[in-house]
Amino acid sequence: MSDDEKAWVPERNVTVKQPRAGNVDVVPDVIVAEDDEAKRKRIRDILEEAYNVASYADGAAAWEAIQVARPLAVVTDLNMPELSGKELLSNIRHDSNLRRTPVVVVTGDDSVNAHVELLNSGADDYISTPFHKEELIARLRNVIRLRQQERELEVLNARLARINASLEELTVTDPLTDVGNRRAFDEKLSNELARARRGEIPLALLMVDVDYFRRFNDRYGHGAGDRCLTSVAKVMADTARRPADFVARFGGEEFCIILPDTDPDGAQSVADKIIKGIAELGISHEVSDVAKHVTVSIGLAAAGPVDNPEQLLARASQALHAAKKGGRNQMQRWQPVSNEETIFETLD
Repeated sequence: MSDDEKAWVPERNVTVKQPRAGNVDVVPDVIVAEDDEAKRKRIRDILEEAYNVASYADGAAAWEAIQVARPLAVVTDLNMPELSGKELLSNIRHDSNLRRTPVVVVTGDDSVNAHVELLNSGADDYISTPFHKEELIARLRNVIRLRQQERELEVLNARLARINASLEELTVTDPLTDVGNRRAFDEKLSNELARARRGEIPLALLMVDVDYFRRFNDRYGHGAGDRCLTSVAKVMADTARRPADFVARFGGEEFCIILPDTDPDGAQSVADKIIKGIAELGISHEVSDVAKHVTVSIGLAAAGPVDNPEQLLARASQALHAAKKGGRNQMQRWQPVSNEETIFETLD
């Protein structure tokens, strides 16, 4: 065999020993099952040029060894005592740990129908007797190589899936605060509103704004501002922590929290905990008109049976405006108002 032919064979770092059924001393590369002693010896002698080989005179003994050794491949005769080659093949294909083991069947039947039957039964390849040494090596080499390539492809696909999942996470996560971004929020709100309508279940939305954040940035710098937003976002994520709850950075210092299956009283409880938790952070804010530490204002809106995302967002924004106008560092529920000019008055 040429060096090129041997190059692809994986290193096993084992010494060839003849394992006994149920007590495999050394892991073989290939297990041979052949009841004819002369054929068994010839196959073994040929394959040992490239592999560690263990051979057995009957299918039952070979099957016991295969379960322990989990070889790279199996070469089996069809007609053997105790367990035939077809039965051995069936055992391998029905074992969750072994079913992908390459199997080459040695057959004396050179008919097309016999070969098709073998392949349909799960054999990876076959070789008809009498066979040439080079053909046996080539067929075994190919089935092992194909299976190794499949495994390598699976590893690459798994790695690609992890990369894609990470990229997907990046597309829906705000890189600063590690909560959802606006894109993820828009999709989540639309889906949850549809689910609430179908199930006739409540849905609440909180809109949160850091009080006097522009002044905070001007006084302490943007780095401190980033750290402040990250801390505030963590309080919200730790508070709205049910699997269906969703916290997102809406823009700048504004956040939104979607609370599925939550009525206004339940949403108010969440809002109160957030206000308390952020105050307890004790982040200094000496230029705030509310307190000497960072605070937030929150608007609460409950979804109606026919609300669309824009309507619910507008109501939460109106409630947030009311919280700011009422002195900040508080939560306000949405209430119908008549003067829209007052609603959209600009507040810092």
